[in-house]
Order: sequence, then C-alpha cells, then structure tokens
Amino acid sequence: MAATITGSFAVEGRAFYSSGSAVSTLSERLQLGRLGFDCDSIKLAYGTADTLLNGALRVNDWYAAIHTINAASTLSLDLSGSATYKNPFGVTLAFTKLKFVLVSMIAPDGAKVVKVGPQNESNAAQLWFGGTGATAYESVYWHVAKGGPIAGWTITAGTGDILPIINPGGAAVDVAVFLAGVK
Repeated sequence: MAATITGSFAVEGRAFYSSGSAVSTLSERLQLGRLGFDCDSIKLAYGTADTLLNGALRVNDWYAAIHTINAASTLSLDLSGSATYKNPFGVTLAFTKLKFVLVSMIAPDGAKVVKVGPQNESNAAQLWFGGTGATAYESVYWHVAKGGPIAGWTITAGTGDILPIINPGGAAVDVAVFLAGVK
C-alpha cells in the first residue's frame, strides 16, 4: 500500500449587526466555497513533486506541536538538522522545502500576540516574507495559515532553516504549530 498524507483546512466566519431596531439588522456569513465567495482550502497530499496532485500540495513530512513561549522570548524552530524538533515518528526534521505553515494562539484573546518570521534572527528562513530583516514578520493574534508555492519555500540547512516565533509580551503564551513540506 502506498503511503499517503491527507490534510485539509477550512475557515468559517459569521458576523451579525443589529442597530437595536427590527428594521436595521445585517447578517453576513462567509464560508469557504459557499454563498458566492469562493476561497479554496489548502489541501496536502503525499509526494515530493513540484506539481499539484488533485489540487493538493505534495508533502512527505510534517511537524505538529504546542509550544509555550515565555515572556519576551523567542522560539527558534530548527527546520533541518536539530535533534530537538522531530516529526510524529520521532525523526529529526530535515525539510528542504516548506509548503504549509500554521501558527495558532492557544486561548487567544486578541491582546496576546506572537511575531512569526525572520526578524533579523540568525539563520532564519525567508519563507513568504521577502527578506530576513527586522521588519520581516507577521503579527499573529489568532492564527496564520500560509500555503506556499507549489515548489515550496526553500530551507537551507545551517544557513536558512530557522523559523522564529517571538513573544514580545509580558506573559507566557502557548502556540500550536503545524508545518508540512518535503525532506
């Protein structure tokens, strides 16, 4: 039997506004692929090719974990070569291409924030940020999910293989991280 990886991610949002009178009520609903707003969910399939497989990005390895990041501290996820970070089978991560990144706050409150991205950290991977300088990051109050190009973002062991997640706040935060790519 051939090995497979299957993943799908969906988003649904609902918003309601009421002015307090029966005449002024507005209801909006946004759901992926429904109600006139077409937004594809990101799909993953097993493989290493730089082509889609039935509309899915091909990956052959992934990482999933929940991390606590102390106040004013940095989590530096080593995407290739550190024995600290392993896939679900206990194998050290050795990504050469990253194709999907999900970082989600645990118990978000809209005030806690982490900064995901290079941020001038040593050996940081550029990913979708267009650079590695101090302003190359995305503030995450709730979650961020990024599907990469079909070929993936390049990970270079030893020089461009760190994904920094910085907690600039005064209290520890918990984040869930899911990464998928090619080793």
